[in-house]
Amino acid sequence: MALQGISERSVNRSAPSNGLDASPGTIARKERIERANLRRALRRRRRALPAAFRLRASRALARQIAKSPWFRRSRRIAAYLPSEGEIDLSPLIDIARKRGKRVYLPIMHGRGLRFLPFDSNTRLIRNRFAILEPSLSIARAIHPFYLDLALLPVVAFDAQGNRLGRGGGYYDRCFAARQRHRFLRGPKLVGTGYAFQRVSRLNRAPWDIPLDAIASDAFFTPIEGLRISHHL
Repeated sequence: MALQGISERSVNRSAPSNGLDASPGTIARKERIERANLRRALRRRRRALPAAFRLRASRALARQIAKSPWFRRSRRIAAYLPSEGEIDLSPLIDIARKRGKRVYLPIMHGRGLRFLPFDSNTRLIRNRFAILEPSLSIARAIHPFYLDLALLPVVAFDAQGNRLGRGGGYYDRCFAARQRHRFLRGPKLVGTGYAFQRVSRLNRAPWDIPLDAIASDAFFTPIEGLRISHHL
């Protein structure tokens, strides 16, 4: 597929054409450009998806995650509402509610995220990025590390648990304590997207928080040892 070829070239670092070592600054600039190009290409493809395909993919994703032991054991789950053609978690949210689980949505709070409860009666407003958020008092927010499972939107992900997000770094800052304090468990972090958003490899930046699993309309794959994999 043409886009997959573009994606793989975009995320794999190539050697300098003159045979000399590139400076760290040159490599950093090149990676920023490659990530920006990959984001544009995959966002464009997501926005172009037919409505019927989106619906089928959302239902398939819900089946993939709902049959995982992580979802079954979780009581407090962070989801998100789709933006720019992202895969829709609504079918999975419905399953979670029917099973008596508590669902939370992220809201922007300073340079980080907080998670507020979400049910069918929750009033929603759009933030400065036009993403829907609960219109509730911040006092009702749950600490991120009290969540059992957090579903993160991705622009791209790979089988090693690396994630290319929306670009603001909000989720990375939110769960950065996992990198600084290894004893903190926190929620399982699952990147969610369409199957075509999986690429061969993403280079991990020092601030990137790795995923515990990747999930799509075609698979649910924990990263650690790739012990469990559900396929359609």
